[in-house]
Amino acid sequence: RLRLKRVLICLGILLLIGVLFFLILNQNITNIFVIGNNYLTEHEIIEYAHLDDYPKLIDCSNYKITKKLEKNKLIQKVKVYKRNFKNIYIEVEENRPLYYDSIEKKTILLNRTKINRTFQVPNLINYIPDTKLEKFQKKIEELDIEMLERISDIEYSPNEVDKNRLLLTLNDGNYVYITINKLPSMNNYINI
Repeated sequence: RLRLKRVLICLGILLLIGVLFFLILNQNITNIFVIGNNYLTEHEIIEYAHLDDYPKLIDCSNYKITKKLEKNKLIQKVKVYKRNFKNIYIEVEENRPLYYDSIEKKTILLNRTKINRTFQVPNLINYIPDTKLEKFQKKIEELDIEMLERISDIEYSPNEVDKNRLLLTLNDGNYVYITINKLPSMNNYINI
């Protein structure tokens, strides 16, 4: 009799824990927090993750959400975690746009992917030879986001003295001649 009572008590406790666990997992998500986004809106990220209808917690695994978001070309890395059984946090590291290639009519991203969407980034208005393009892309990725937003147009403008010369047109009306190698020094433009 004593052992039967203990077994029944243990089974009752396990059943209660199971029911509570099921009820917690069967609740809908109440809050979604998106962290680290600049180019994609929170709403776009929530839509890409298929969380826009705030589904049940049991239907949302961190792995599935991460895989859905990694398919977007503008997202480089994603970290998804849950807190308090009702909140989902999505930390994204974006694949930021570097410049708009007006010849190809595409935006070039940090990982050199080309997309059809436009952003507030410099407009490359002419052709840069392939031998110089890779170096140009490496140097422009060193520019701060704020500086990229200040540059309106980039023109490859070589002359007899310098075959790596660029002409930058800035939003404040200034023009800057600079070589490809010196492009990262534009981060000091405000101080200068």
